[in-house]
Amino acid sequence: MGRFFDFSRLFQTSFDGTPVLTPQKAVYKSPKGQKITFDFEDVESSISKKSAVFESASGSGTYVQSNGHTSGRFPMVAIFHGPGYEKRASAFLGALLEDGVGVLTHPVYGAVNVVPVGEIARTDAFKSAANQTMFAVSFYETTGLQVGGAKSLNQSFDALLDASAADFSDKASLDDPVSAETFKQRLENTVKTIQSTMRKASQGVSAVTDGMDDIGDSINRGIDLLVGSPLGMARQVQMLIGAPRRMNDSAQAKLDGYRNMARDIFNRTLSEPSEYSEDTINQFHLDRLISQTVVANHTMLSVEAVGQYLTRDDYLTAADVAATLLEEYQAWHDLQYAEFAESEVWAATTDTGDGLADLRALVAGICGQLVGLSFQGKTRMVAELEGSRTPLDLCFELYGTTAPDTFDHFCSVNGLHGDEFFLIGKGREVVWYV
Repeated sequence: MGRFFDFSRLFQTSFDGTPVLTPQKAVYKSPKGQKITFDFEDVESSISKKSAVFESASGSGTYVQSNGHTSGRFPMVAIFHGPGYEKRASAFLGALLEDGVGVLTHPVYGAVNVVPVGEIARTDAFKSAANQTMFAVSFYETTGLQVGGAKSLNQSFDALLDASAADFSDKASLDDPVSAETFKQRLENTVKTIQSTMRKASQGVSAVTDGMDDIGDSINRGIDLLVGSPLGMARQVQMLIGAPRRMNDSAQAKLDGYRNMARDIFNRTLSEPSEYSEDTINQFHLDRLISQTVVANHTMLSVEAVGQYLTRDDYLTAADVAATLLEEYQAWHDLQYAEFAESEVWAATTDTGDGLADLRALVAGICGQLVGLSFQGKTRMVAELEGSRTPLDLCFELYGTTAPDTFDHFCSVNGLHGDEFFLIGKGREVVWYV
């Protein structure tokens, strides 16, 4: 595992207490071992605290769960000038585009294992800065850790569903006729909500909506029997939630739908402890079953939809969203059980953690895969035109072809409109992917 940078190193001093002079050069060593030295001016760095904040609707105060922090992020402007600067700038760009983990010798933090993330903005100052080239790039420190493989991920997913369904069966209390009737109404409403949310996210794809409708109808027709068989009920609900994922069309919309469904649950609060009843407890365990299943399907779809990712940022963003959704689930789960602690202690209000280890293993494994796959993603480049250019000429220079698909892509990512289809003006920022 890599080393996370320490902000205490920001204040570097020598043994006698005098400040150490800031070095005038920085170095990037590419994954293939190529070392490029470059100049810089002011530098900055950042680190983010990962915390989930939950407000209680039934009382005062805020619950904040700390989930650690990110690793270091180092945006820099690499400057190349002087004799042979063009070759050194070209070598630097090639080094940034290599797959794998590089080493940045930072003027403040020393050697750090990093991966260039996001767009790389190039500026060629032919007039204003006496022929120099500058690259604006963000380096993210990385642990380099990848977890799990395809087989273990599928096993984690199946193990999660098994454990989650079994836990619901053990803790749902549906023997009382009144509680059973109340739960049936809630289950019917829940099925409608799942169908409505994911039907919209699936954008009317008939194969998806028909599959959800079949499962939903099965639940509604057999609801009296399912209430008497909580394990079978849990399995049916899991099948309903997973149906959209099994069709990869409109993956991004489905990911949004799953995320919205989970966060709708996370924003709910329980009633006051004195008002806890079997109905309240049963609702919580249904919500817990649904949210675990939603987070798991969202995470699986994140890696199954990699064919729709274009840039490195797309892969890394998917990993970050999956990890954040797990943190939000954990905070919600812990808060609900913390409030149960004030009520009478019985099996349904005792946190046994069923399925949680499998869910964490699943998310960690998929995040590791997404980070690894990100190296095959394209890097977004952006530059300001020094003079007017035709789109065809510029497209050929950047991509080596003006084939219809490539040219359409170039026009689309740059949002060309009107006269720009004939001539792109001087000073216009142009985006391309390499």
